[in-house]
Amino acid sequence: MTEDDVARTIALALERGLMPPPAGAPYAFLNARPLPGVPAAWRDALVCEQGFRPDYLDLREAGYHAEPVLADAPAGVGGAIVLAGRLRAANEQMIARVSAMLAAGAPVLVAGANRDGIKTLRAWVAGQVAVADSLAKHHCTAFAFSTREGDPFASVRGETISPTLFKAEGVDAGSRLLANFFDRRIAGDVADFGAGSGFLSAELLERGGALRRLDLYEADHLALEAARARLAGLGAGVDRRFVWADLLREATGARYDWIVMNPPFHRGRAADPRIGAGFIAAAAASLKARGRLLMVANRQLPYEAVLAKRFASLTRLAEGPVYKVYEAVSAERGRK
Repeated sequence: MTEDDVARTIALALERGLMPPPAGAPYAFLNARPLPGVPAAWRDALVCEQGFRPDYLDLREAGYHAEPVLADAPAGVGGAIVLAGRLRAANEQMIARVSAMLAAGAPVLVAGANRDGIKTLRAWVAGQVAVADSLAKHHCTAFAFSTREGDPFASVRGETISPTLFKAEGVDAGSRLLANFFDRRIAGDVADFGAGSGFLSAELLERGGALRRLDLYEADHLALEAARARLAGLGAGVDRRFVWADLLREATGARYDWIVMNPPFHRGRAADPRIGAGFIAAAAASLKARGRLLMVANRQLPYEAVLAKRFASLTRLAEGPVYKVYEAVSAERGRK
């Protein structure tokens, strides 16, 4: 079961008429993904919100109109589709947002994986509005309802939570461990790959040496905005960039003296070490000659061979029951 199965379920629900086709007004599509097999008329009628850069790029390449964030009241939107993820709070917020942005009586379609709690979400919605129809397929459930007067979901609106997070939690222990190795050696042009909400970058500004520039690369748009807020007022005189990017598909176009990272290794529920390997390749391509990478990773992940292949030297700085910390030095340019 994958996120693509949820997209397939939405496509089937549209085919079977769980919500009416747009009649001149576009539909908002939150946490959007390309919908396999839908007619071009449906694709062209969707205004998609997707703050996770890989999925955003997939949407754009498939011909959808996509933005990282939609306005609270997009002009002329007449209905909405919500692709629910793993986090209940994020799912409830998306439903509250579309309910508030639409006129009473507008159609809404919600779909998600059964194992991610979509049936519980359906019951929660049904406690506020009448659920009109449901469909079960691909171990997923889609259901439809119409908005009503009175903003019935107002109680759950608040600070937006990213629906693409693996889980809702604070700074993980791996990042805290990595920060213990930050010292005055870290200077010059520096990058934080997979910066999240900016914990490691804030620690760099606190513990590092003479930083000239600090660039944060992050695929989750909401997390990057949180990092921007977190770093406000820190590191006076240090140039910084906040780059919304998919490091597996988009080159940095820059060279750094140091790169720090705690790379992700999940896409949805599935662990995928290829993500971390891709981050290592991106770091190797983005370091200056004799530049240095500081990296933490879960100890069971097979990264040492990848690091040894990409870098001139590799040192294991720490190893515990859960994490390993590495320092790797890049080769002279022109050498492998």
